[in-house]
Amino acid sequence: MGKIFLDNFCFYTCNIGNKFSKVGSETVCFGEIPNVVMEGDNNTNGLKYTWTKNGVVIPTAISSSYTASGIGTYQLKTSNGTCSILSEPVVVKFQDSCIYSPRANCLEEQYFKNKGRFDVHYADNEFGYLCSDAGTIFKSQLVYKYNTSEYVGNEQWEQMSTTTNNHLYGIHVVDTSYGIAVGEAGTILQLSNDSWSSLTTNPAILVDLNDVSFGDKTNGWIVGNKGNVFKLTKAGSFSSRLLGTDNLIGVNFLLQTMVG
Repeated sequence: MGKIFLDNFCFYTCNIGNKFSKVGSETVCFGEIPNVVMEGDNNTNGLKYTWTKNGVVIPTAISSSYTASGIGTYQLKTSNGTCSILSEPVVVKFQDSCIYSPRANCLEEQYFKNKGRFDVHYADNEFGYLCSDAGTIFKSQLVYKYNTSEYVGNEQWEQMSTTTNNHLYGIHVVDTSYGIAVGEAGTILQLSNDSWSSLTTNPAILVDLNDVSFGDKTNGWIVGNKGNVFKLTKAGSFSSRLLGTDNLIGVNFLLQTMVG
């Protein structure tokens, strides 16, 4: 049954079914990937489907069904050229008891007790980034809310888009517009336009990469297994060297000196 609308004092029926279904949990623990399948009216011909996430149109989502794979508020607008209807909003969020807050040293066992390595780096006092298993990267923002007589800052974490399922071991963000994450089998991801994409090298890097650090906003170093060390510039150029055969686990800069 379509919905009835009043237009210029005339009633007409919007011939779009009210069907809307969702399958899957809308509440997940930190680090889990949501898998909520939503579907609108697929029995009426000639319909146009527009899916949004947090009020922003998802350009590639044009079918009657969509799978939410990230945290956010999803909604479907179905149109037939004359009228349109909006579905109920579907809010996919983290369980409060499973939120991880490195600033408060609150490491929730529900997520990390069965997980591998992870790394956290803050771009500034408000924005932090965390990488972990299966290409997972989260971004946090310190959000201030007025509480009685003062502003209280709380971290809100949101999963970011990446282009790999490989495990990630190290992350360093120069600022909110540029950063590098590294991981297994030579995986290198670069932050640009608030998303992470794979960075290729020539020749290809095949060893596990364990950590990355920038000495300034232009020059960075990546360390990995079998003594591999790589120098990386923000422009994207690489150079490499070997420091023995031991696996190098970490790198950091103290007074412009690399330690690993």
